[in-house]
Amino acid sequence: MSWIARLAEWLMNQDGGFKPGDLVSVQTDDGNFGVAKILTTDSMGVHVRLYVQRFDRRPPRLDPTQLDIAPFGPGFENPFSIGHMPLRRQSFLSWRPQPLARGHPVSEEELEGYQMWLEAGGGYF
Repeated sequence: MSWIARLAEWLMNQDGGFKPGDLVSVQTDDGNFGVAKILTTDSMGVHVRLYVQRFDRRPPRLDPTQLDIAPFGPGFENPFSIGHMPLRRQSFLSWRPQPLARGHPVSEEELEGYQMWLEAGGGYF
């Protein structure tokens, strides 16, 4: 295996070993915990879907059908949620992700924001 292939493999594993479809609990800025779904990973980062639900401690388990994305901003009292957020690996790991469930399907609808990001040549947070 070439050094480039070894480097690429190492980079792909710097996200904690999470794979598309995995649900993780994450620490939010308000001191609570949220849930994110890994949409995909690439050599630069991790693409997540952040759900609106918040918990005062990490949920040990949850029903994925109860997770939602909700409007955010002036006039809404919902915590921040978003269908696609491209994060550098370091940013993602700063959320202190912990696995909740592995290998849920990622739908085409869930990937719409990611596809728009690709077409626009977007960056990472």
